[in-house]
Amino acid sequence: MRKNYPIRLTTITPVCIGTGQKLSPYADYIIDEDSKKIFYVDQALVKRKIAEKLNLIDEYVHGVSTGMDNNRSRFNLYKFLKAKLNIDVYTQHQLQLDCEAQGNKELCTIIKNAGIYPYIPGSSIKGAIKTALLYDWIINSKDGRSWLQRFVSALLQNRDDKEMWTKLENELEQALSLFERLHVTDSTQLNDDDMIVIETKRIHIGTGELTIPQVWEAILEEKQIEFHLGIPYTNLSLVDLIECINRFSQDNNQKELMLLNKFGTVFKDKYPEDYTDLVTFYEQINYDIQQSQNKTAYLRIGSGKGYYFNSIAVAVANYEEGKYFSAFLKKYGKGYKFKNPHKFPVTRPIDMSSFKPLGWVKFEVID
Repeated sequence: MRKNYPIRLTTITPVCIGTGQKLSPYADYIIDEDSKKIFYVDQALVKRKIAEKLNLIDEYVHGVSTGMDNNRSRFNLYKFLKAKLNIDVYTQHQLQLDCEAQGNKELCTIIKNAGIYPYIPGSSIKGAIKTALLYDWIINSKDGRSWLQRFVSALLQNRDDKEMWTKLENELEQALSLFERLHVTDSTQLNDDDMIVIETKRIHIGTGELTIPQVWEAILEEKQIEFHLGIPYTNLSLVDLIECINRFSQDNNQKELMLLNKFGTVFKDKYPEDYTDLVTFYEQINYDIQQSQNKTAYLRIGSGKGYYFNSIAVAVANYEEGKYFSAFLKKYGKGYKFKNPHKFPVTRPIDMSSFKPLGWVKFEVID
């Protein structure tokens, strides 16, 4: 048995729940930078037109697959469709969205119904909540604190002890299974005009420099949807759940603020407005959490959450002032060498149109 609560979710920053699929600028979409619009190619229409002009198949396939035309110039999808197939994508398209991105980059897609109507899967919401609950178990329960002590000890002394690691991992899985009985429905649907195409870049917290651009479909800020949260009749109450989520988010925000303050001197000097915008954003989230009345929770979901929205990572980073975090990265850092582990990770994905971190949402219990 469980008690069910209707929840209103409001997006605070753009939210991207990725499908893992990407669209090509040479086959799937066209950006009009003047109007800041993106037009998705109607592939069914293209197939019908190509079937009427089979002599164009090779030229079309070559342009789509290589990004080059027969004259070794960049393949212009709009001109090809207009001149060769009599398709004007600006008026004949599958979908049209506002677009803040430029250039010819692959477009990362988000989950949508019928390829048009975005929503947030219950599994994504549940996964984020479980991460917060597991973090709370690690730092606040007797069993969790014991596990963390033995975990950091193993990092220092028993890195190759497979039996020890298996035991620790099984204990963590068992703790995580305590939250499996949470039930979260998929959200209600949004409309296509509740989406936008954004460009993200990774900002270096030390220098403020921006690198690694990506183009994403995203749910816009300040959009509201609803879902249902089912909490089993256990020792976990709705108030406990909200407090766990908010404590997790605050601890992550404090980590971000500490890193910006400690290592962002060059960033602050070179780009004072950008630096202040980020600091102000994190401080505002913390203030909002402090003002909430046990019916509102703040959390990050989807792509771009960042490394510290990971139960174990932030727990180890905060444990005894982070003195074991270097050992943690040595085991779980995928072989990377870190000049200063306490600055890791040094980059964060930022939405370039709003200059905010991705994925922040607010949960409110509907009375």
